[in-house]
Amino acid sequence: MNRDNVIARIAMVARTYGLPVDAMVALAYHESRLDPNCVGDNGESIGLYQIQRLGSTYESIKTLARWAGRDAQAIDLRNPTTSAILACIGHRQGYGHWWHAWVNVPPEVRPPRDHFIWRHAPQSWLDGLYGPQAASH
Repeated sequence: MNRDNVIARIAMVARTYGLPVDAMVALAYHESRLDPNCVGDNGESIGLYQIQRLGSTYESIKTLARWAGRDAQAIDLRNPTTSAILACIGHRQGYGHWWHAWVNVPPEVRPPRDHFIWRHAPQSWLDGLYGPQAASH
């Protein structure tokens, strides 16, 4: 599949889930260079969004699959549409911090600190991504 087709699939899925297309494309670029067949972390992270299928974070794929109404064992993370759906579902649920590559996405493309995708992100993680938040008076 060529890069334009991969980007088109990400865009379609991101729009469906109400997420910023540029941000989701940038995240996939920094996770996999937009390669649906990318494998990292000694075989644990697979696909566009490097979703981990094995190891200590296996619970995340089971959780994403449950939210998508799918069986985790049957999910093909190399399918760009499936990978984008799972990543977008995770972000819609407020778990954007599960993708550590956000630190490599340019700040002007990242969703703002108060965006719903960070709803469950630890404050310390957000401070690392955006800098410490000023105390309100």
